[in-house]
Amino acid sequence: MVMVVMTTSTMPVYSIEQISDLRWDARIILVFASEEPNLYVDQLKQVNDAIEERDIYWFVLSDNKTQTNYPKQLDTNFFSNTKDKYDSGVEPKVILIGKDGYIKESSNDLNFINIFDLIDAMPMRQFEMKQQKDY
Repeated sequence: MVMVVMTTSTMPVYSIEQISDLRWDARIILVFASEEPNLYVDQLKQVNDAIEERDIYWFVLSDNKTQTNYPKQLDTNFFSNTKDKYDSGVEPKVILIGKDGYIKESSNDLNFINIFDLIDAMPMRQFEMKQQKDY
């Protein structure tokens, strides 16, 4: 007789409540855009390879909605926590946050050349590129 034992996991699904939960794991691009948020999402998706290469999670926040490439669950308070901490009320607004959790740049447009150049000049990114080259 063959006996099959099935178990189910009761481990909670990890969700992030705020940007600081990603400190040291990823760089962050925040976009606050109440008008045409899908335009920003489309632009971000078009440079997906460059975003993945630089360990970037992006979040487009608009009208109580967050669109992101972050693969896990967002806490129900994520939107309000992020908006309270980073939104100045001027839109569109793009914020780059480094892996250290500090704001590296804030602008009114999503300029990938500037964003990627700034990231690639960071010491941690320089180290990452050297590590990739050595393999």
